[in-house]
Amino acid sequence: MDRWSVITSFLEALSKGNYPYLAQSHLGNFPGLIPVYFIIAWPFYRIGEPGYLSLAGLVLFVLFNEKYAQNKNDKLWLTLLLASSPFYLWEVATRSNILINAVLIVIYMLFL
Repeated sequence: MDRWSVITSFLEALSKGNYPYLAQSHLGNFPGLIPVYFIIAWPFYRIGEPGYLSLAGLVLFVLFNEKYAQNKNDKLWLTLLLASSPFYLWEVATRSNILINAVLIVIYMLFL
């Protein structure tokens, strides 16, 4: 519920020179201990629209799909199914980042 509040409070504290892991969200939650999460979100925070991170997850999925899908028809259907799924619509509406995290984990696992 407050992922973007956590990210915003973390990055604001960091930009002010404060210890960012003591920053609290609007619900009183502290940030997690994984700095990569905040590094990934930083460009979207800087442009003023952190919701684009969800769109970046879809773009990254499409690029990943281009490389690993077997044929062109599969690529199109996978992209259309994901983009129109209730999961992805919820992701965009709530500014979640589950998709981009999942895609990054899959890419990392294949890289290993």
